[in-house]
Amino acid sequence: MEVLFLKFELSNPATLKTVVDGLSVIVDECGISFNEDKVSINALSQDHTTFMMVELEKYLFDEYEADNGMVIVDVNELQKIMKRCKNTDIVVGSVDEANLNLTFKGDSTRSFNTRLIDNDYESPRPPMIDYPCELTIPTSVLNDSLGDLKIFSDVLNLAVDNDYILFKGDGQSGEGLIKYLHGEHI
Repeated sequence: MEVLFLKFELSNPATLKTVVDGLSVIVDECGISFNEDKVSINALSQDHTTFMMVELEKYLFDEYEADNGMVIVDVNELQKIMKRCKNTDIVVGSVDEANLNLTFKGDSTRSFNTRLIDNDYESPRPPMIDYPCELTIPTSVLNDSLGDLKIFSDVLNLAVDNDYILFKGDGQSGEGLIKYLHGEHI
C-alpha cells in the first residue's frame, strides 16, 4: 500500500464524532479520500438504500495537510475510538503505511491507531438525482428535529415550500410537526 501523507489538527471534534456516528449506522467500512482542500467520504449501505456524502473543508480544521489519496477504515473500530474523545479534546491525526493514527489532547494525551483495510475498495458515487430545490439548514435544527420526531416515529417526512421546511413524524402513540422558517425570511 502506498503511504499517504496526512496530518490534521481539530479543536472541535464534535463534527468528526457526528460524521463517524452517522457512518456507523449505514456501513461497516468506507473509504476516506483526502486532497489538499478537503476530506471526502461517500458511503453506500449494502442494501443500496442509503447513501451518505460528507465533505469536510480544510477551513474546518485548525491545521490540515494531505496528499491526494484514500484510506479504507473499519467504521465500527473508528467509532469506538471517537467515543473516547471528549468534546474539549484537540484531535491530531495522521496516517502511516498500516494505520490511521489519532491522538486526543486534553487533560491527558491519549493515542490510538486503527488498522487500515487493504483491499480494492471503490468509493461509491452519488446518485444522479435532479433535486427541485436546494437549501441550507443548521445542523442544530436538523438534530433537534430528528430527536423531537424520534419520540413517535423512525420515519421522517420532509416537505419544503417557499417559506418553510416541514418535518413530520407520526406513529401509533402520537405525532410531531416542526416548521423551520428558511431562506430570505431569516
